[in-house]
Amino acid sequence: MKIIDIDSHEFQTNPWPIYQHLRENDPVHYSDKHKSYFLLKDSHIRKVLLDDKTFTVDHPFRMTKHVFGSTILDMDGESHHRIRRYFSDIFSAKKIDSYANEIIKPVVNDVIDELSKRSDFDFVNDFAFAIPTRVILKVLGLPTDNLAWLRERLLPIILFIEQPKEYITEARKAMDEVIAYILEVASAEAVRNPNSVAAQIVAEEPNGNITSQEILRNILLFITAGTDTSIATICNTMITLLKHPEVMEQVRADDAKLRPAIQETLRWEPPMHFTIRIVTANTELGGTPIPRNSILQLVTASSSRDESKYEEPELYKPFRNDNDNLAFGLGRHKCIGMFLAEREFYEAFQIFFDRIGEIELLHDELPIVEGRILRFPRQLRMKSNFSGS
Repeated sequence: MKIIDIDSHEFQTNPWPIYQHLRENDPVHYSDKHKSYFLLKDSHIRKVLLDDKTFTVDHPFRMTKHVFGSTILDMDGESHHRIRRYFSDIFSAKKIDSYANEIIKPVVNDVIDELSKRSDFDFVNDFAFAIPTRVILKVLGLPTDNLAWLRERLLPIILFIEQPKEYITEARKAMDEVIAYILEVASAEAVRNPNSVAAQIVAEEPNGNITSQEILRNILLFITAGTDTSIATICNTMITLLKHPEVMEQVRADDAKLRPAIQETLRWEPPMHFTIRIVTANTELGGTPIPRNSILQLVTASSSRDESKYEEPELYKPFRNDNDNLAFGLGRHKCIGMFLAEREFYEAFQIFFDRIGEIELLHDELPIVEGRILRFPRQLRMKSNFSGS
């Protein structure tokens, strides 16, 4: 019997056979090592995501609270609704076109202009990291001129999301430094633009039914945990297209095929494999009794390859008609930045493919997608064959 051991090399490099085995033989899989129930089937996961009375994100001992404090990631009920309502306008679909023209496209072109001056670059760290980080900082009204410094502090926080016990000390130290930096730049921003999101951090009475500390904690969440999934998605999309050169050729020839290719990557090679819920009352799933206070690990990556949900789920098929995947979640906790992220992915690749000539990799073998929970290639070096903007 296969088991989920997120610390094993087998799991970190290729979890898909494990997921398939458990979907077929043990879809509500209890791990004694991780003290959690892992849910593998799409139907079970969707049921949990849509029932926030029996399955909550709110628990006093959630590791994320020890670094970020309480955020919309780990609260339910009226508090979650109130804070989500405050930020929902910032990330609303109606603002995405203006963000695309005023922020995303200029950011992507600026990054490529910088890379074009070099002979080669790392797609992961020099492109995929730079785009989402610069975009979210600009959306929130924060400066982007200390990106290298910020990246050094974000790394232990991202590693904490992967391995909370191992990196909690480093993550807390990094978070303290990032908080001090944001408070400093927010004070300057408050003078230039008192209505910006960043300015509300230092306002005595922030706009809306929210405190300045709540704004700060959630901004920190968006900058760190919010960008890491975008970074991973950009990386995984490039790796996936390189594995499927016939699709790469199609999307480079026709922009209309780019969005479905990205959407299929979110299903076939998603950035985040788990999300967590805590059981509030004795219940059962698939005939398996689950006691109150149990921890559920919802393996959304497994749901995206569930044979009962998708036709030929193991195949990468960008133009499939059944791509209702859970990469952005479902229900009240569906990703608040989904519209921004989707547009960011599209504009990043549209401009990248338009400006680069032949993609020449500097690897003997294509790097693998790997990780415990957040999965992406750690490096992808290529020649800087860019044209002018």
